Amino acid sequence: MIDLTKHDFTSLSVKDLLDAREAYHVHLAHLQSVYATAIGRYLIRDNDRNATERKAHSKPQALGPRTLFNSSVKDWSWPCILVFVRDWMKRSELKNHPEKQDQLVPPFLYLPDGRVVPTCVVKVDPNEESPGTVDPPVFKSDLVGGGFPVQTTIQGKIHRGSIGCLVTNGETVFALSNRHVVGAAGREIFAGFKNTDRRLGVSDTLQLGKRAFSEVYPGWPGSRVVANLDAGLIRVDDVKGWTAQVYGVGQVGDVVDLNVGTFRLDIIDQPLIAFGATSGLMKGKILGLFYRYKTVGGLEYVSDFVIGRATATRRSTTIPATPARSGFSTIRTPRRTPAARASSALWRWNGAARNCSDRAARSRCRSRSASAWQHCAASSTSS
Repeated sequence: MIDLTKHDFTSLSVKDLLDAREAYHVHLAHLQSVYATAIGRYLIRDNDRNATERKAHSKPQALGPRTLFNSSVKDWSWPCILVFVRDWMKRSELKNHPEKQDQLVPPFLYLPDGRVVPTCVVKVDPNEESPGTVDPPVFKSDLVGGGFPVQTTIQGKIHRGSIGCLVTNGETVFALSNRHVVGAAGREIFAGFKNTDRRLGVSDTLQLGKRAFSEVYPGWPGSRVVANLDAGLIRVDDVKGWTAQVYGVGQVGDVVDLNVGTFRLDIIDQPLIAFGATSGLMKGKILGLFYRYKTVGGLEYVSDFVIGRATATRRSTTIPATPARSGFSTIRTPRRTPAARASSALWRWNGAARNCSDRAARSRCRSRSASAWQHCAASSTSS
């Protein structure tokens, strides 16, 4: 006899999860403890028997709150909606305060067409404070490339950021950074190290700001949702003074083309490496996708990825705010091989890792001269 109360979630796709979150977004947003949402794969707590045995399970009340540091993705983790909450409700609390029952996150989200999507509740302590400072790396080389600092002056104030990588349209070489770092077209960009009077180039007219989520990812749900691409290009003055390698990482490999046809849940838990001009070498992993993190003027803001530390600390449940300047590139590394040569590149802009392949850039820009993001010029051998 078929048990209609049991479900197999392994076949749920990215679109299935986005459909469910869109349908229940208003409900989840009105729960007092809910901080943000994302999609991903179920995080299994370390003290759950299911963490080591595929078919074993422990009683939820005996496990305690699930956090980002006491849980992880396993090979058998199923697709789900990640719901980040500030407070974790205990059964004893619900028993003593039954009026709080309506503040519980539903374990399953039911869609009219019969699809059922599970939720995974994660307790976090949102770190809304400014990150602390660290000793910046010392750049001794006169060459400039990914990971190096740049600066510009806007309204009498110096703005600093990192270079992500070199990109080209086949004719001109550009340095990729954040739009808010390079500023308006024609603004002079200077080196942020050694001789700071050294001009590197000028900001180009090719820039990307906010885009409707449905424009970036056609066919996926997201009414009144925007993706903050925040990408700006520096038109390089003299390419002879540049290297295509990323400082502290080395030569990068092929570019990952992520779009509605290639975005899969397989990239969850993928290790990453990056180098920021202020923060130095950083290692992390992908925790979730399409992180819906704030609302301004009725518009929801979403980033492509939730990126956490590669090795979580047990001293805090805080979502880390790494003291890294804007514009650096985040690179996907092989799981079981040294990170000296990265296998693929994802470009991180303002908290969101993004790709810089020509096809994906064209789909983001809707034919707005996106060929400037054609490929990463990774032919140089010097660092």
